[in-house]
Amino acid sequence: VNQWATFFIEQSIQSGDRVAILLDNEDHHYFILLALDRINATYVPFDTDIPKEQLLHDIEALKPQKFIIED
Repeated sequence: VNQWATFFIEQSIQSGDRVAILLDNEDHHYFILLALDRINATYVPFDTDIPKEQLLHDIEALKPQKFIIED
């Protein structure tokens, strides 16, 4: 958790930021959630299995400041 929190701080994620998570590998979600909580950022989950149009609509509606995307 500390390593993720440090990584987020290095990526300029700050307290109050809304961070969108787009990961296929759910193994890291729990640790990411705890790390974002530690730095007082907000976790914004997105389902990568929904149609692209819906995903774009959700992103526009929630307006996250940062994204974590799996390559």
